[in-house]
Amino acid sequence: MFITVEGLDGSGTTTLSESLADALEDTVLTQEPSDSWYGYDIRNRMGQENSDPLIDTYLFFVDRVGHLREEIEPALDRGKTVICDRYADSTRAYQPITLHREDPRFDSSWEAKAFIEQSMAPWLREPDLTLYLQIDPEEAIGRASEDEKYESLDMLVSVEENYRALAQTQDRIETIDASMSKEAVLRDALSVARRRW
Repeated sequence: MFITVEGLDGSGTTTLSESLADALEDTVLTQEPSDSWYGYDIRNRMGQENSDPLIDTYLFFVDRVGHLREEIEPALDRGKTVICDRYADSTRAYQPITLHREDPRFDSSWEAKAFIEQSMAPWLREPDLTLYLQIDPEEAIGRASEDEKYESLDMLVSVEENYRALAQTQDRIETIDASMSKEAVLRDALSVARRRW
């Protein structure tokens, strides 16, 4: 089973991913950006206000191809449950905003979303289950590290709208209230995962 954990910066995706990996049997825990040098480059660029959004987007694509081929798919082929802290839905939620706002070639966020879907399609494996940690953007800002260009309130409000839209159209996405305690979030996530197994 391929499980992804998504949400705003500060929503607790890493905490839940690690807790799920501890609670479930025979799991592989991974993340995006990955631990490859592509992922390292992405993390470095996320701290730069002036990084080119189109280059950033393509780096996310390249990182995902390597991540799928070298980590995710081999683990799934061995019968493991893969838990991924962020994946393609993060690209769908975040990148259309930066592309539309900062790249004049995209006249609307809709154009940016269409470009992203078309570009990802050839090498994308959709998760079996996505746990979306929903949280108020203002609360997320209070929890976030504030060292990335994606962590402004204005940005997170738009990202949250994109996540909500995805959750309404994708049956694989289950929404969990991330304002609860860590224990309650884990309890709800485990309940959903076992129901979907």
